[in-house]
Amino acid sequence: MNSFVFLCFVLSVAGIEAHTVHLPHSQKEKAHLHIAECMKESGVKSEVLAEAKKGVFEDDEALKKFTLCFFQKSGIISEEGKLNVAEALAKLPSDPIVVLDPKLVENISENAEKCYKEVGAGSELLANLIPWNLEENETNGKFLLCLSKKIKCDGEDGHLNVDKFIALFESSLKEYDINIFKEILESCNEESGKNEYFTIFKVLNCFDTKSPVSMAVQ
Repeated sequence: MNSFVFLCFVLSVAGIEAHTVHLPHSQKEKAHLHIAECMKESGVKSEVLAEAKKGVFEDDEALKKFTLCFFQKSGIISEEGKLNVAEALAKLPSDPIVVLDPKLVENISENAEKCYKEVGAGSELLANLIPWNLEENETNGKFLLCLSKKIKCDGEDGHLNVDKFIALFESSLKEYDINIFKEILESCNEESGKNEYFTIFKVLNCFDTKSPVSMAVQ
């Protein structure tokens, strides 16, 4: 992804899968910069990175150079190749991680793929949806509005149908009080943007920010 979660090596050591990481905004920005710099320095192909983010690792020299470059710039591995344990642990998520129900993931993925094609957006939207790492712009808003309609949780003017949206996550959040998430979304659903596309982005971004858990896919 133009992703902030490419911490595969450290997380495998810690026993946590890379796609479950949820980093603060400041760390995301730094990671974006490191990724761009390391792609240029290593010459790794974007398709090789895309596969690596799915957990498919090739014996690719450029990918190895990219990974080492990224970890060194992030302070996780020193120039001598030694693991900085304190820095690595600082990158781990602070919120509890909820792995979404596979059926929900399948539903979202299938419809998200349709939507990014319909709105003319890049396929990286799929990778940046969970964990949430979308930028606020009209294209992403169109994608989110399309997705909300296809999974049948859309409301009016870019807002969500709170009950239908929360119902989608009930099986994933069975260990939590679902009313907490409902109250958060009801509050966030009062957000408004300059049009329906910016409104739905603000609603979902608010929900992600205020949620007491980080959502991930298995």
